[in-house]
Amino acid sequence: MHQTSKNINLFELHDAVVCSIETVKEEIVLSLSFAFISASHESNPFGKAQTIKPCAIIFQGVSNPDTKIWNDKERVFEAHPEPEKPIYNEIMEFEAVEQLHGHYIKITGYHLAGWAEWSFICKSFIVSWGEFSGDAWYEKNS
Repeated sequence: MHQTSKNINLFELHDAVVCSIETVKEEIVLSLSFAFISASHESNPFGKAQTIKPCAIIFQGVSNPDTKIWNDKERVFEAHPEPEKPIYNEIMEFEAVEQLHGHYIKITGYHLAGWAEWSFICKSFIVSWGEFSGDAWYEKNS
């Protein structure tokens, strides 16, 4: 098992399949079938971005959660019908920005109700994964 609590911005979750989302108090556990770790992340010994699987991210000290669904007809974001499970299937975009007192996290992807946007602040995080399973798909095309 591999684990880190450094440089969450060096993980890529585009196309990562969401297995589950669990929220307990101020903690969110996001379980993914896979993710990607940048070549420049200190936990990656391979010199190229790698696919890691399975992967779990535990966001700790979560505050200010905001979930919304895009209403294509009205062209506005609306209240999410299922805020405790904001993303189904796969993640399309993942943004992590370090701030003075934690990290701003923004995840977008699909939900049964439509295009979803999920954001929150977390004080810390732990990323864990079982194995490095080869070069990331975007390394193979470069």
